[in-house]
Amino acid sequence: MSDHSHPHGHNHGHAHSDHAGAGHSPAHEHGHGHHHHDDEDSYFIDQLCMVGLSGAFGVICLCLWFWQTKMLKTMLADQFHIYVLLSGIALVIVAFGRGVILWNQSRDPSFRLTHDHQHDHHEHEHKHTEAIHDASPHTSIQTTALPMTPAPACGHDHAPDETCGHEHAHTHTHGHAHHDHEAADHDHGWAPWRYAVILVPIILFLLGLPDEPPKLRGFEMAQTAIDYKQLILDFTSIIYEALPFIVLGVLLAGLLEEFVPQQAIAKIVPRNHVLAIMIGGLLGLIFPMCECGIIVVMKRLLRKGLPLSVCVAYMLAGPVINVIVITSTYVAFSGYNEEGRNDVLGGTLWVVGLRVGLAYIVACITAVIVHWQAHGQDRALLHPSVLQGLRGTAAGDDVVAHRLWSERWNAISKTSLNDFVDIMAFLVLGAMLAAGGKFVIKATDIQESIQQTPAIAILVLMGVAILFCLCSEADAFVAANFPIFWPDGSKLAFMVLGPMLDLKLLLMFTRVFRGRLIATIVMALVVQVFAYTMAAHYLFGRDHPIESQKTTLETDAKYLVSAKSDIFLSAIFLGDDPMVQVGFLGIALRPSGKGEPIDFKHLESLSLRSDLREQWGSKLVTVRGQFMPFSANPHQFMLVRLKINCCASDVIQLNVPMISREPVVGFRETEWVKVTGKVEFRDRGNGSFLTILTVWDTKDIETCPPDPDIYLK
Repeated sequence: MSDHSHPHGHNHGHAHSDHAGAGHSPAHEHGHGHHHHDDEDSYFIDQLCMVGLSGAFGVICLCLWFWQTKMLKTMLADQFHIYVLLSGIALVIVAFGRGVILWNQSRDPSFRLTHDHQHDHHEHEHKHTEAIHDASPHTSIQTTALPMTPAPACGHDHAPDETCGHEHAHTHTHGHAHHDHEAADHDHGWAPWRYAVILVPIILFLLGLPDEPPKLRGFEMAQTAIDYKQLILDFTSIIYEALPFIVLGVLLAGLLEEFVPQQAIAKIVPRNHVLAIMIGGLLGLIFPMCECGIIVVMKRLLRKGLPLSVCVAYMLAGPVINVIVITSTYVAFSGYNEEGRNDVLGGTLWVVGLRVGLAYIVACITAVIVHWQAHGQDRALLHPSVLQGLRGTAAGDDVVAHRLWSERWNAISKTSLNDFVDIMAFLVLGAMLAAGGKFVIKATDIQESIQQTPAIAILVLMGVAILFCLCSEADAFVAANFPIFWPDGSKLAFMVLGPMLDLKLLLMFTRVFRGRLIATIVMALVVQVFAYTMAAHYLFGRDHPIESQKTTLETDAKYLVSAKSDIFLSAIFLGDDPMVQVGFLGIALRPSGKGEPIDFKHLESLSLRSDLREQWGSKLVTVRGQFMPFSANPHQFMLVRLKINCCASDVIQLNVPMISREPVVGFRETEWVKVTGKVEFRDRGNGSFLTILTVWDTKDIETCPPDPDIYLK
């Protein structure tokens, strides 16, 4: 057997180089010309669709800011409007820049598609062994050498059992980034279904939808008929709430792909996998990302060499263990700290500590399970689209380091838009399912299911967290507004599981992990969250008895004296709605003069703190809101406003019951009114209080202009 080294120059002009065969010619070129036009046409169609749809979303974001401001205010809270504007600017710039590059490529007669499969690749060198080629990146097996026959690549004879051991150094010039030549690593062709799915929110915007704020709910039972406008509002609000984080994630991913050398991150990770996982669970403190954007960043970190288990720990813990979410949780539960009354889980700090601590434990243990399942074979658990570029080399990094800025912009823009379209398709599908799931939840009386059984309550709210797809920055406010008598552990389960697992995240997982890894993560999360929150409920939870379910409430045996006629009324009974029975508290004569103006949100929250109850009790105030009648009793009505944390999908209705000495007539449902009355607090019987307003005369109720802001700040 003889060993020789022959340098050969190969110029590959096709998607996959196939080196199967007994030998190679000393210098050969793979030129499958008949495939060029089809491949290039498919490439340009795919890229133009990405540019068009990404640019369309960018233009829509700009229109929402400059033109359709009412629609933007209907969908999102004010603090998110600036992020929509920035997202629009970024998408328009990237799409326009990518469009210019495609235009130049289409006009360049020398342009040839070289391994350009919807992702970025760097130039690199391959060494091929003539007999048996390395399976990474090329796989080709020599079967049997012909005896005493000059091999085409050798030019000399071999003994019957002798193989040619020539090592041919082939220099392959590929105009792309780190690339594995395995069929499984490519998404061949373009996927029209993705573009059809992404077109849905674009079409809705062109139709002027959504065009109405969330529906207000009165005393009566909720309607179970399908409200298509409410479904559309829930759907679009989830899309535009997540959009800024998706854009931030894909831009960061493009920069990581282009500027961070392959395996550079892996070099700084501790070799001890448990220690590495523990550090990964805290990365959210350094790189705070919402659960929507963290998927894209994690995908690129995987390609840059960060171990799978560490990435999983970061993905699960990051949306909870970051400064923004910790602060929002503290603010949301800041009023739940009165010992023996409303101290959920022992108080505000305990809520924050338990949420962060359990999220960290769940994330790290799940990551350890993933590490055991992988057995060092992370690639077997990853989606083919993630496998692209996992085998980088220092040589490839050297080539990238010397690229022109135009080449870098080409790579960054293409990576960003590819990831944007890829993730947005699954975000839209997840938002559709979430909107439908919210309707099912609202049409079901989950309060009857929860009752007073912690295990059932925890399971129900875990399901709600998966269906609602709330942002981790807002879900604490939703949990804080659940009825006080719901078990404390159920609120904790809602806040821990939601940022780790919901419908949109589950669909995004399919672009990163294989099915068996997704199943492992889901099972590990569900089992752990249920077990830990059950333990937390019995160790730290507080007992909040359910409110009285009497059909009527009596007055406090006080008489109402008319200033004009000295006629007294007594023992007035009100309606039979168990959630809003507040009774007739015996309204004292109202002093002359105007009431002190008070913000609706502040009025509704007075009952949470004893010092505020003492300060505001029996004060005369004036407040604005929307009128909601109670058909069972004309003396009773409700003033309502909507409070939004992030988007219309997590909107909360705030209610302040009103009781009038005289029947209230002549006002339409949801009409804006200004009410002057005396502040009263009714003990619900479980340590919590309800704020109500008592009105002496119907003249104290008058119509007023609507608030220009749909939602309370």
